[in-house]
Amino acid sequence: MLKNQRQSVTFMANSVITVTEGDATREVAIEGYTCTIDSGSPENMSVSRYFQTEEARQLYRENRETCREDYDAFQRMCYALQDKMFASDAVE
Repeated sequence: MLKNQRQSVTFMANSVITVTEGDATREVAIEGYTCTIDSGSPENMSVSRYFQTEEARQLYRENRETCREDYDAFQRMCYALQDKMFASDAVE
C-alpha cells in the first residue's frame, strides 16, 4: 500500500558574473540557489545557497554585493511562489 505521498516544487537559479581575461570574457556562476516548497504544505519551504566551484568561491569576495542582491531577488521569487501556492490552496 502506497502511503504518505508528497509532491514538492523546486526552483533553482544562479548568480552569474562576467569575467574578463585579456580580450576574452566568460560567464561564471558564482552561487547557486535552490528553493523547495512542499505542495501539500506550502509553509514547509527550504532555501539554500552554495558555491558552484572552487573558482566561484575565490571570486565571491570581490563579487559579494552582486551575489547578495541576486540572493535577495531569489528569496523574493521564492516567497512569491509560496504565496501563490497558499492562494491556490485557499481557492480549492
